[in-house]
Amino acid sequence: MLLFEDFVVEDNKLIIPGENANGIFQIDIESWKSHFLYGFRRSLYGKREYGRCVKYKNKVFLPPMSAEKITVYNIEKSLVEEIKIPQIDCKIPQHLKGEKFFAYSVWKNMLYLYAWRYPAIIRVDMDTYNAKAVLGWKELFDKYVTDTQLVYFRKDVLTDGKYAYLITWNYPVIFQLDMETMEFTFIEIQHCQKGFSTICLAGSKVVLSDREGDIYITDRNFTEINQIEFGDKDKKYVFKESFYLDGKVWFVSSLIKLLVCLDCTTWQFDYVSMNRAQEDVQRILCAKPISSHEILIESTIGETVVYDIRKKELIQINIDISDSKREYCKSVDLNMPDIVLYENPMYLLEDFVSGLTLKQQGVLDRTQEDNFGSVIMSTMAGKLK
Repeated sequence: MLLFEDFVVEDNKLIIPGENANGIFQIDIESWKSHFLYGFRRSLYGKREYGRCVKYKNKVFLPPMSAEKITVYNIEKSLVEEIKIPQIDCKIPQHLKGEKFFAYSVWKNMLYLYAWRYPAIIRVDMDTYNAKAVLGWKELFDKYVTDTQLVYFRKDVLTDGKYAYLITWNYPVIFQLDMETMEFTFIEIQHCQKGFSTICLAGSKVVLSDREGDIYITDRNFTEINQIEFGDKDKKYVFKESFYLDGKVWFVSSLIKLLVCLDCTTWQFDYVSMNRAQEDVQRILCAKPISSHEILIESTIGETVVYDIRKKELIQINIDISDSKREYCKSVDLNMPDIVLYENPMYLLEDFVSGLTLKQQGVLDRTQEDNFGSVIMSTMAGKLK
């Protein structure tokens, strides 16, 4: 299975950074056949290089998670370029360097990348590739920190004109950034006790949820906030992200395969569950619109469905990874010093053994189709019996 947490749509195709395979892939949304586009040199080190993706003109920008640079994939030319991240003048623990940026916003030709666990906000000119750090925000942010183990900013970003609004689990405060001038301020929300989990613009209203699953409605200036009665007190859902589609705010559950939608006319709730049984508690990895009436949902176990909001129907999808998996495995560089490989459905032990066998035989072009790994694995399994 090929897992992903984000995608961009380009001519009936999805372009994704792999969640369990450090590469760039393409999925045809008519045939649901996947294709391998590019493999990152430090593939399979246990941490994913990239998690999100942003389309601008004919290019896809990938903000780094564990990678040291921003990757830019040219769709028309099938070429990859890199943008160096500006140096940050502070000591950063090694383990935090693997979780750099997740939230982002776009204003004109400017891409803003926001701190996940790495204490930086970066502005990137997507035409010139000039990258610059936003300075001074962390000193103010640290005043609101209640738990240093939490991420800086959540995944949701509300954009309203030239302003971006971000939230944190640490404290009920909104970070407002002027994307034109790079000036910022913190807006404290007086009537909430906990940090926020999601934020979404719904017409003239802003809808928020906090870290315990309570939902609030406020105006675009955050001057008056009201809580909406939702669910029962004994069973609350915490949400990882939200988005606005077809007059509704859609909340994505953090812990189970569940979407909760809030009708912004009636302010009534509805539920879309992917759970097939009570014991099925795998979470949603990606939930994002692919059209004006369809939401693509990917779970952490590789279950993919499309939810048609007009028909209220879940459509099961089987993504064909046969070609992309083969090409991805060929791209893994076994000559790297001190390489540590982690087995997952996109790179099994038999794939590793096949790569070693081809390397030993000097097959540099790797065009040979014989799967040596599967033969060795079958032989070993037979002898173990």
